Amino acid sequence: MYPFFMFNHMIGLVFLIVGIAILVNKKNFSEALLEIVKSHGLLFVYGLFALIVGAMFVVLGQGLIMLIGWIAVIKGALALVFPESAVSLYKKWNTSSMLISTGIVAVLLGLIFLL
Repeated sequence: MYPFFMFNHMIGLVFLIVGIAILVNKKNFSEALLEIVKSHGLLFVYGLFALIVGAMFVVLGQGLIMLIGWIAVIKGALALVFPESAVSLYKKWNTSSMLISTGIVAVLLGLIFLL
């Protein structure tokens, strides 16, 4: 198997599991997001993690994975450079319907990447 396909499958598995976890444990994910926005330290770590993972997706991925990587880079940079704006945005996103939508999209992307 070529490294690109292995990377796709790894990302697919992660997206699939995280998507199912979000759908099954919406309340826990909502509470975790609230904890992140309450703590400057957690927000910094979250932003740094998003930036690093996003950069990895941009460098190692192709097509849709690269696009997801750029979104993660922007999200990480937002959390690091403009934390108050990030907190405001994350609070708006922390709704039941948004968590369900996120979970469904993650599951679908996971299945696509596993093919």
